[in-house]
Amino acid sequence: MKERVTANRSEIRSLLASNGTKFIGVTFVKKGDGNVRIMNANPSPAPKENSKGLGYNPEAKGMKLMFDMKIRTARKNAMRNGVEHKDEGYRMVTFDRITELRMGGKVYTVVG
Repeated sequence: MKERVTANRSEIRSLLASNGTKFIGVTFVKKGDGNVRIMNANPSPAPKENSKGLGYNPEAKGMKLMFDMKIRTARKNAMRNGVEHKDEGYRMVTFDRITELRMGGKVYTVVG
């Protein structure tokens, strides 16, 4: 069983920064519709196909770019079947909307 720990938002931001590109689990409230989303992700740099990058620094705007592993699997399956799958799988997660972070054998519940 994973150890449960509470963390404030600045600690969550520091944990994500120190994690690099190791896989994590993140639970957050979606900005558009307010639904809770649970995502297995790889915190990642900007998409490699786009040589221009994002054009801004997401972390300066309180966001983290992550690669949704569920989309990666769906994309692979579609390609195997000869179907085009346009969703690249990149998602922006706003730090203020994260409610739980799973990484390094611990589950961090956000408080405050």
